[in-house]
Amino acid sequence: MRPHQSIAVGVRVLAIWLLLEGLSTGYFALVEFGRSASTGTLILGALLTAVWVLAGVVFWSFPQAIAHKLLPHESGDGVAESGGSSPDTWFAVGCSLIGMWLIVSSLPPLAQDIADTWPQVHLAGSGVYFTVRLALGACLLLGVRGLRKIFRWTQHTDSW
Repeated sequence: MRPHQSIAVGVRVLAIWLLLEGLSTGYFALVEFGRSASTGTLILGALLTAVWVLAGVVFWSFPQAIAHKLLPHESGDGVAESGGSSPDTWFAVGCSLIGMWLIVSSLPPLAQDIADTWPQVHLAGSGVYFTVRLALGACLLLGVRGLRKIFRWTQHTDSW
């Protein structure tokens, strides 16, 4: 894998992070704090969320151009280094790391929300937010095929 390819994969992983954080922060700011915030604060929150998401879309759409701006022109014959991994492998690793981070950062507040409303568990507001983050993390960590395998396994398992 050449240095430009590595940077491009990193830019794509950063784009996923920007999109997830921009949307989740925007949701949290607008829905959770929107009830008590002034109109100016809501407009500012929506504007900042839009900028964050737009940056994620730009990073996702133009990773090679960004990599070429960050690194000087390559020297050498441009042949991939021996023993390197494919860009798809690096992308999968990056997605898995983001998925693990989403899961790890969502479990404690979700458990706290469940504990606060026990025994009549009802997830509202931040509980829904952290549940969605947990599901997104599982999708990124396991991939859609991995989630399908787990779902099928639970349907066909006789006992736990």
